[in-house]
Amino acid sequence: MTPFRRIRDLVADRGLRWRITRQTFLLGATAWLLTTVIVLIVAQAQIAMLTRDRLDDIAEAVELEIDRWVGERRNDIESAATWSIFGSNLGQFAGPDSVVARARLHQILDALDPKRSNFEELLVLDLDGPARVVASTDRAHEGRYEPTPIYWQVGQDSVFIEEVYASIDDGRPRISIAAPTRDAGGTVRGVLVGHLNLSAIDRIIDARRAREDDLAIYLVTKYGDPFTSSGFSREGMDRGPQSFGIQQVLEGSRGVETYLDHDRNSVVGAYRWLEDRQLGLLVEKPASEAFDPARRVALLTLLAGLFASIVLAIASRSVARQIAEPLELLASASGKVSGGDMHVALPDMRFAPTEITTLSDNFRDMLDRLRLSYGQLESQVDVATSALEDAETSRTLLQSIVDNSTSLIGVCSADGVFQLANRRMTEALGEGDSLVGRTLASTLPDALVRRAHVVLAQAVHEQRVIETEFDVTFDGREFHFFAVVFPLRGAPGRNDEVGFIALDRTDRVRAEQTRIELEGQLQHAQKLESLGILAGGVAHDFNNLLQAILGHISFLEDDLPPDLVEAHVEPVMVAASRAAELTGQLLAYAGRRSLRRESVEVNLALRQLSELIAVTLPKSATFVQDLSPDAGAVEADPAQVSQVLMNLLTNAADALPDGRGEVRIRTRAIELGPQRAPNRPDVDEVASGTYVEIVVADTGVGMDEDTVSRIFEPFFTTKETGRGLGLAAVTGIVQGSGGHLSVDSSPGSGTTFTVLFPRVDSIVEDGAPRTGPGPSLRDVRILFADDEPGVRQFVGRALTRAGASVSAFPDGRAALDAFLAAPDAWDICVFDLTMPEMGGVQ
Repeated sequence: MTPFRRIRDLVADRGLRWRITRQTFLLGATAWLLTTVIVLIVAQAQIAMLTRDRLDDIAEAVELEIDRWVGERRNDIESAATWSIFGSNLGQFAGPDSVVARARLHQILDALDPKRSNFEELLVLDLDGPARVVASTDRAHEGRYEPTPIYWQVGQDSVFIEEVYASIDDGRPRISIAAPTRDAGGTVRGVLVGHLNLSAIDRIIDARRAREDDLAIYLVTKYGDPFTSSGFSREGMDRGPQSFGIQQVLEGSRGVETYLDHDRNSVVGAYRWLEDRQLGLLVEKPASEAFDPARRVALLTLLAGLFASIVLAIASRSVARQIAEPLELLASASGKVSGGDMHVALPDMRFAPTEITTLSDNFRDMLDRLRLSYGQLESQVDVATSALEDAETSRTLLQSIVDNSTSLIGVCSADGVFQLANRRMTEALGEGDSLVGRTLASTLPDALVRRAHVVLAQAVHEQRVIETEFDVTFDGREFHFFAVVFPLRGAPGRNDEVGFIALDRTDRVRAEQTRIELEGQLQHAQKLESLGILAGGVAHDFNNLLQAILGHISFLEDDLPPDLVEAHVEPVMVAASRAAELTGQLLAYAGRRSLRRESVEVNLALRQLSELIAVTLPKSATFVQDLSPDAGAVEADPAQVSQVLMNLLTNAADALPDGRGEVRIRTRAIELGPQRAPNRPDVDEVASGTYVEIVVADTGVGMDEDTVSRIFEPFFTTKETGRGLGLAAVTGIVQGSGGHLSVDSSPGSGTTFTVLFPRVDSIVEDGAPRTGPGPSLRDVRILFADDEPGVRQFVGRALTRAGASVSAFPDGRAALDAFLAAPDAWDICVFDLTMPEMGGVQ
């Protein structure tokens, strides 16, 4: 044999040939093991089913035998109890024949069960008083009284079986049967009782066990104790044994299962509860013995499979020798080709099997074509390398552009997984980590995630560009974005991917919100201005009408008798005066009331209002005045100052719950310089100077922020009977006097109003109105203009009655033309402030 031949045989033996043999053996062994396992499982299942059926049948047979034996004993007692001899002899126990009667009863009882194989004891109980044993097969029990057993109580009426119970004598389990005994006349004289010999049940179980191999058959009481005729103990069992079968039977269940018995051994057991006997029956067989046939079948299958695998491996080695040698040579040649040797020489395969020869020829042709393609591939590699370098340069440039964009740019799959994200998006959402591979749900709020998934799905399914807007919070700041979402059409392998570009529109959105807020404030100011104009116009016209009414009423006071004036004119005068006050409030709110500005001392104004304040505040309220002597005076209309004070005090009184609490007013002079106190931010908008501060505070219910923001609106009120003009008029008065009004309130903490009036030096010494006759108007020439006919008529009449010469005109233009025509013809000109064409001031 040549050296080449020996090397080839060595390679073949230790290479492919060995692998084929080994794999064939392993395949056979695997099939053999699988078959063995299947056989074992099937055999165990079949044997388990047969064993369960057999154990259940045995349990049923034992139950029937026990029931039959107890039924026969019941029939024995029931039949014997019908003998009248029992009743006849029981009736003689009170007389001189009691010894003879007891002897007769002994004969009857001994004859019922001579060998004591069925009854452990037979006895007769008398009914004369407590339960007394008058005759028994156990002579030691005669004459004693039983503690009123249930079988004696029920046995007086009918045949009764007291199922398993513990004997009061020795605690042993007992089953007793009782039946009433009657005399010839049918009268119940006593009770015949038989205590069963429970060793008979042991004999039934032992007889069944003798017919079966390796079975454990036993009974347990309802307390889980073993039940035998010899007591609560059985050899090998403790009192109260525990197992799955015992637990199931005590719960009233029945079945057949595999479980651990009371000795922790695996058994197949049938268990059932004997309802009539109040006993649990268990029939158990060791699991190892039950499934032993299945293991024997599996062992035989295992040995047969092992033998078949060895035979198959020997046969496969012979076949592998013919195939492995040429394949090893081809494998060696292909290994050299894969290593880059394109000039390898192939061995001669003429003596190999036809299939391997064909494989060798195809390999030779493939090698020739591979040599040709290899040369072409080298030139293509050079071209591809240059293209990859250009692509990498373009990719780097594009990534730099994307990363330096302030917009959020990225690519997501249809299920919301990031495929690409620029630097801005990574910094915003990634918290320093890359977003690629992360999901939208892990980076965005839930509400935005749901919306993003809807937009992504729409872009993929509809294959179109989607435009949308969204808000997101970065570093505690809210940003607004306009996003363009588009499908990546035409990208290979990316038909389900979506790109998006989100532009930051935060500044534009915030500017738009600011514009909308300013427009709302402007509209609110215009609304208030419109309400002021409307209120001023209505109040002016209404005031003219009231002036005419009041003027003409004053004429009636002069012309009518006093009784008629008091009855009819004065009520009209009072109502018209109240309407004039309301009109004055509207004019003050609108800024169209003619003011009489003079120096007013605030403390003096409060003292003059003291009586009115006392009437206004509730009797249960506490009114505290903290008036600084140097508070000073303000330049204003005295009536308006009084109106401000009364409105604030009235509101404070109305805020007190049930009229109980404190209303406090404080006045003082303060100096507001460039440096304001930190606790007075409400006066930052007031110019520096000296002011009179009036503070009205209450301990009432207070107001929430929404109510505070609206209390100065006209016609807004929280009172059931309010008109909503009090604080609106106060605002107009304070602002018209160059002052400032602020409020501080919260629910449950009361309310504090602070009024600042510019302080003046001069003080009115006496605020009392002047009295005495007015100046004489006799022969005075007066030019008068008013657009209201009623006012012109009243004023003209009043001035004429005072002795003046009056010329009245309906508007300012006509009055001016008349004056310019003859300036020296008039001594006094009286004009209405507001008239068509030209007002009084003009």
